Amino acid sequence: MVFPGGMGMSIAAADPPPECAKEMAIIRYCTMIVMCCFVGSLAFGSLPFGDLLFIMSGIFICKDDIYLNQWHTCLMRSPFASCGGPGGGGGSCLLPYMVIGGLDFCIGIFSFLYPASTLPFLLISLMAQGFGAYAAYNVLSVVRGSMSNTDYLMGGGDGLNAPLHAPTQQQFQPLRGGPEMDPNFQPFQGTGQRLGA
Repeated sequence: MVFPGGMGMSIAAADPPPECAKEMAIIRYCTMIVMCCFVGSLAFGSLPFGDLLFIMSGIFICKDDIYLNQWHTCLMRSPFASCGGPGGGGGSCLLPYMVIGGLDFCIGIFSFLYPASTLPFLLISLMAQGFGAYAAYNVLSVVRGSMSNTDYLMGGGDGLNAPLHAPTQQQFQPLRGGPEMDPNFQPFQGTGQRLGA
């Protein structure tokens, strides 16, 4: 889920590589488990907003999955289509999925202080979000380390990704039109005012 309005949190514009198939299956199953828990929580009168965000970002990650493809098509035809970014999801939603799952897991632990009637759904949802966030971290680590992912190395082609490499000296341009400096200028060699004296 890439946040619209120039606040792109996308790390990798490309889809996850094939060697991440096991982690992507974990992300799919965790998203589907949280979907079931979300419906169960709704049935008991609770609206877990964090679960909803987790589900949406999981659907955008698994856009090519055989089970979640129809959900992705539905989201892309809704006002939430801009949350998938220019590519409609995939690798650009890994970081939001990981952050939402991790935060919801950490904050959800405190909900056990006030047990509600949705406790079984809450417990299963928190476990699934914790596993899903860890799987997204593993996929993100592989994508970051992948030398074949030129979208990641070059900062992506969608305009939302900032280059993740240090700028070279050629990228710095001197200011034009400013005051000319004396070529014999030596910093800290003057007899200016002394502070505190």
